[in-house]
Amino acid sequence: MRVNILIALALLVQVLSAQQYETKAYKNTVKTMRTSLKGDRQQDFPVIALDGGTITFSFDELNGEIQNYNYTLVHCDADWTASSLNSMEWADGFVTNEITDADISANTTQQYVHYSLTVPNADVSLKASGNYALIVHEAENPENVVCVYCFYVSEQAVAVLGSVTSETRKEIKKRYQELQFDVLQGRYPMRDASTEMKVMVMQNSRPDTRVWLQPTFISAGKFSYKNNDALVFEGGVEYHSIDFSSRFSYGEGIEKIRFYDPYYHVELMPDDPKPTAPYEFMNDVNGRYVINVQEWDDDDFTSDYYFVHFFVPMPSPLFGGKLYVLGDFNHNRLDENSRMIYNAQLQGYERTILLKQGGYNYTYAFVPKGSDKATLQNVEGSHWETENEYQVFVYYRGFGERYDHLLCVTVISSNRK
Repeated sequence: MRVNILIALALLVQVLSAQQYETKAYKNTVKTMRTSLKGDRQQDFPVIALDGGTITFSFDELNGEIQNYNYTLVHCDADWTASSLNSMEWADGFVTNEITDADISANTTQQYVHYSLTVPNADVSLKASGNYALIVHEAENPENVVCVYCFYVSEQAVAVLGSVTSETRKEIKKRYQELQFDVLQGRYPMRDASTEMKVMVMQNSRPDTRVWLQPTFISAGKFSYKNNDALVFEGGVEYHSIDFSSRFSYGEGIEKIRFYDPYYHVELMPDDPKPTAPYEFMNDVNGRYVINVQEWDDDDFTSDYYFVHFFVPMPSPLFGGKLYVLGDFNHNRLDENSRMIYNAQLQGYERTILLKQGGYNYTYAFVPKGSDKATLQNVEGSHWETENEYQVFVYYRGFGERYDHLLCVTVISSNRK
């Protein structure tokens, strides 16, 4: 039996390695896929240092029985395909292990099982930097994938210094922000960094904003990324915020919370389109969320699931594209689960999403037909004053090497005005 499982696992990795990994649930009963660097209830950007630190992965499955699940780690290149390294080159220990931390929810209308695991652990540690995929699958049938997490292990071997300006190559102090930064080589040995180094940037953890870059200027030990059209981003707007950690006292943006047997429903205030409105400051966390319930302890197991109803009033639908609701809660994925549907009778776009109790950031993004990049300008507007986070990734593959080192991950924030 063990041999058969190993064969199935090898086939699973072989099949998945032919595609690009992405953070995704493969079962519609899997909810709240979360990564935390402190093991707490907050969603964190999934990057740890090679020489220390742990990352905790957790998710819920909407059923009442604990399943026998394993996880398998895969080392990836910068493009999220499996690297050519064998597991002994990037891991100490076993790369497939059992998920032993699982508990059934308590005091909830929606019953679920909460699963959790932390890497590195007593079974496995990582010894190569780069991109990693963690595949959760059935223990006896590895081909049945439950979900996949993508995360980063960084050497933090070089430094990135940068800033965000409103004086962009498109407009000055209107709708856009321009990022500029330097990669400082320091003492890291590089033979030909201009061709062997790859740099990627994205805004607020949104995959659709990813851009790959070549340096604009090169000097002794410094690679400058400036005056590049690819580094001009929409400023967008501050995220909407809601908090339904209590069904008795709820915050701004929520019209009411009602129980319609057998579940709770959160009716949000309509999010009126404001594409031409002036900038409005709101204190946000750039799309992240936190799981929390005020009436009970042990948030992971006692936070309930509520149906949250999003609504954007519009007298007629937007033509030439599709509208989505995005945030870290859905991994900023532009798919059918985040797509808003136009309701002609109500004259507006609506979407109902099952979410675990807590506080959430979200925004509305429009994707023009034929594009894979979203814009906020059609519904939300865009302003140079908006506070955003830009994640910068520096990869390096020296001559003759077989994988992409992740030398640095840095977050550069625009200044609030």
